[in-house]
Formats: sequence, structure tokens, C-alpha cells
Amino acid sequence: MRCRDLTHCTDEVILKELGRQGVTKTFNITVKDGQSQRKTNSFILTFNSSQPPKHITVGYERIPVSLYTFLTLTDASLVNNSDTLKRTV
Repeated sequence: MRCRDLTHCTDEVILKELGRQGVTKTFNITVKDGQSQRKTNSFILTFNSSQPPKHITVGYERIPVSLYTFLTLTDASLVNNSDTLKRTV
């Protein structure tokens, strides 16, 4: 999810406000800006269901939610080793 309005909020405030919509965990993606870390407007949200909603309401805004799936170490090793990928498929 991307929302500039939430960049100044703490994780606790975001969880308190979005908990009613099924959010159980939040993580703000940061980037390195010289020697310091800078918050971006991108957030990873964890929901209490296997199917996340298509939109989240933040204040008066309706923010689209996109699915994010990260590669585990096992998945990454399969992608890097095409022989293993061919044998397992």
C-alpha cells in the first residue's frame, strides 16, 4: 500500500486505526539517504485473512492494496539454480 499521509505516523497508531479493517502488522519501507534512513510512502501490511481487501480506508481516502509476496531463501535458491527448478517442476 502507498499512502503519503501515513509516513509521519507510528506503527502503533497505524495498527490502532487500521485494525478494524483486518490489519495485524505494519512495516514502513525505508531507503538510505546518505548516512541516514528515510521513510517512504510504501507500507507492507499483514492482514488477519488469507485474502487481503482490494482497498483500505485511511481517513477519507480509499487506498488500493496490492499483493506483495516475498521470496524465501528456498524460493531464491530455486530461481538462481535453473537445474533445480526444472527438476522440481
